[in-house]
Amino acid sequence: MGRLVRQYGQALDCYRQAIDLFREAGDRYHEATSLADLGDTQHTAASPTAAHEAWNQALTIFNELAHPKAAPLRAKLLHNLDWYPADVPLAPLAENGTHSCASG
Repeated sequence: MGRLVRQYGQALDCYRQAIDLFREAGDRYHEATSLADLGDTQHTAASPTAAHEAWNQALTIFNELAHPKAAPLRAKLLHNLDWYPADVPLAPLAENGTHSCASG
């Protein structure tokens, strides 16, 4: 069990480093993708509050980019609401009130 916990810790550290590098480079897409992956790892490691914070940050960026990955990420957040702290708001929908993949 201790080995698994160390592996999750190492994975989380790597995602955080990647997020910082993508942020510094101005690469918003890969920053958001890394945040989403960080959230997945945190969720698996039984850290639901941290997972939702990372997913929410990723959702905000995907919405700003009008990227189709926003819709499944928002669905993931909504699906896990029973784990979601009530005092942390979900990222809003895209400006037009929908997701870019919902049209067409």
